[in-house]
Amino acid sequence: MSDTSRDEFDGPLLHSILDKLLKDKPLVSTEYDSFEKFVREKLRNDLARRQELSRILEENEDERSVGSFRTDDEDEIGANISATVEQLEELEISSMPKKEPNEAIRENNENHVHPNAQEQEEREESFDFDANSSSQSESTSDISRVEFGSFVTNENQFLKFHRTPLPCADDLRPERIGYPISVTFDEIREEWYVCDKNESKVIRIRTFGGQYNLDVIDIQKEFMKCPSAVCIHKKGKSIAVLCGEYKPSIVIIETNIVQIHVLIDNNMGDFKMNFPLRGLCKTFGENFASLESTKTSKNLRVFKDRIGAYSYQVKEAVQPCFIASFEDKVAISDLGRNSVYLIRLDDSNWGDIRCQTLRIINSPENASIRDLSDNAGFGFVAGLQFDKNGYILIGDAKGQCIKLFGQELQFLHRVSNDFKMPYMSSFFVNSSGKTMILNIKSGTDKLVFAQLGNCKEVEPWNPVSAFIHTGGNNYQQNRNRQAPPHRQNFRA
Repeated sequence: MSDTSRDEFDGPLLHSILDKLLKDKPLVSTEYDSFEKFVREKLRNDLARRQELSRILEENEDERSVGSFRTDDEDEIGANISATVEQLEELEISSMPKKEPNEAIRENNENHVHPNAQEQEEREESFDFDANSSSQSESTSDISRVEFGSFVTNENQFLKFHRTPLPCADDLRPERIGYPISVTFDEIREEWYVCDKNESKVIRIRTFGGQYNLDVIDIQKEFMKCPSAVCIHKKGKSIAVLCGEYKPSIVIIETNIVQIHVLIDNNMGDFKMNFPLRGLCKTFGENFASLESTKTSKNLRVFKDRIGAYSYQVKEAVQPCFIASFEDKVAISDLGRNSVYLIRLDDSNWGDIRCQTLRIINSPENASIRDLSDNAGFGFVAGLQFDKNGYILIGDAKGQCIKLFGQELQFLHRVSNDFKMPYMSSFFVNSSGKTMILNIKSGTDKLVFAQLGNCKEVEPWNPVSAFIHTGGNNYQQNRNRQAPPHRQNFRA
């Protein structure tokens, strides 16, 4: 998304408008997207009319008596939008164009399979939630708000991570961090949540207007030990945490009062949580998905509160560990095979759940880490994350890099970085591009912060020198190495 596409609207302002209009009318995610587009178009048309009026007045040199409309004047924009909101409040939500969930997904997938310049322009015009929003949302879905393509402003650019200073360093350095394995970000509360498996705690980092504050949510009870995965349960209100090694449970933590209660555990017979679980995400049907490893099979498990569980065998998987979701798709990284699975999971109708493996990325057994750096394979696959358009970032711990893949899991390019990428377990990018990467190596910073931006070309892979320009001949050879022809950006 280009900067000019943000001039008309301020993210928190539009977000608060939507919350006000939907206060007593909760919508499912697909309806919310349609209503958001409906409101955005209404606001855009209103502003366009006002801008045209301002232009006519300026041409007639009458602006001294009326005043010109300036798109960079936030107060005037706010007044214009407020006037439009008064008109919108008189409308019924039922008057907006509606689509069935499956129709909306089908249309979205058709738009994403073969992105072109026109579709990219449409995505640039779409509304992007601002990370600084403090509005409360009633939506329970863990829908990603980041748009990776918004950090690429033209067709000749690629993604790049830029190292940023460690926030709340004085609080973080003395804090004992054992094995950080999962991280997420609440866009409404502006808070990071990190699962420390070895220390049985969830680290929370709050952000207030650029200021950071750290506190710890201890998980001491026997059935809540070893948190291994976290995701948003209800935006601005609660998170869900997967706990336990051999007796797993899913607990809910109310983030405003730090109240913890068990949602699902192995004592609830209908769920059959008798084997270790890894990874946690919300599904298209607003349920929880995790990865189960039994002696004979590896399964994608879906848990519905108070109802039961569904199981889908992930054939040939060895050690599935990380999971992420986008609409009716889930992506799974298998540490045992260095593979990534793209699976269609439609659990919107619990009585008729549909699950199908769409694509698998396998890593060549004898390929070097350097050869894999600009290809689809992995040295040791790690965490992954979808964006709001279905693009996906996948980490490579051994390869010390993060790679970008398309909506059909096709390799696009390695994300460049101006620092030594840590040996990661997982990572998370929020809507403003702020990124936390979890480092599982001892003796170093366990939480690494970066900012997602762009660069003109994919920079050489060189994790050892970490792009210190005093490197020797190897660095210069890497720098002069030509980019493989298959590298693609968002508009290829």
